Amino acid sequence: VRVRVLIEPARQQIVAEHPARPVDLLFLVQDNPFVPRGREGLFLRGLHAGLHGDVVLALHLLLPQIENSLREIFTAKGVITSKLESDDSQDEHDLGWMLTHAQMAKIFGDGMAFDLRGLLVERFGLNLRNDIAHGLLAESQMITEGAVYAWWLTLRLCCFPIAAARKESKA
Repeated sequence: VRVRVLIEPARQQIVAEHPARPVDLLFLVQDNPFVPRGREGLFLRGLHAGLHGDVVLALHLLLPQIENSLREIFTAKGVITSKLESDDSQDEHDLGWMLTHAQMAKIFGDGMAFDLRGLLVERFGLNLRNDIAHGLLAESQMITEGAVYAWWLTLRLCCFPIAAARKESKA
């Protein structure tokens, strides 16, 4: 409902009035604590694609980057995001582990943690990250309101630090 009533009409209005080029969105990814250095181009291309309605490309670019961003943020907060296996190898915890970790809700809020978990990794939800990563969806199965919502949540995650900085500078 949120996508149909709010997000999609707003996206269409923005594109109709301001046909944004990637360079116009640069402010969203540069010096952004959610966007690790070296990943700006991937975020930029994914956000731009989603803004212009190409959610298939947006998801393929953005979903792996969300996982990496969360890992970087958790590490910066002192959360160990890897585990030592019995054979002395070290593997990274998966996205599901991070999305259910107590720090997720503390950092991003309960609502964002719930939405990301439901969209990306939970079987009761859309499980987009897993289905896309394992090639389980045809193109037509990716063009959904859930995909638009995942793009929009990524846009929100990129906007949070910008809004917080503006609020802090006004104070």
